[in-house]
Amino acid sequence: MPTSTLTLTGVGSTPPVMILEAPRGLPNIQTLYPGIIVNLSTGASLTYTVEVTGDPAPSTSGIWNAFDGLSALTASANGSLLGRVSAIRCTISAYTSGTLKFQVIQ
Repeated sequence: MPTSTLTLTGVGSTPPVMILEAPRGLPNIQTLYPGIIVNLSTGASLTYTVEVTGDPAPSTSGIWNAFDGLSALTASANGSLLGRVSAIRCTISAYTSGTLKFQVIQ
């Protein structure tokens, strides 16, 4: 089960994490519904949003949308991707202190 762990310590975005697809005819619940975990360090003061895209070649200037329920947060959170996307990333929009760890489990 591949896990991507990325860290942010200031305003900006993580690199896109490409979402794997299950082989045709062989559905795999872990591949189809990857987990998302965002952990903030103790005392962190920041605001972040998890974003998704359907772009076939995701880039910084591509089309990104806030992931439902994981937008403008200031505390650790987790969720699951239930829809089809090509990539996911995390963006810090306001930062005073702390560290954000972003994990995607596929």
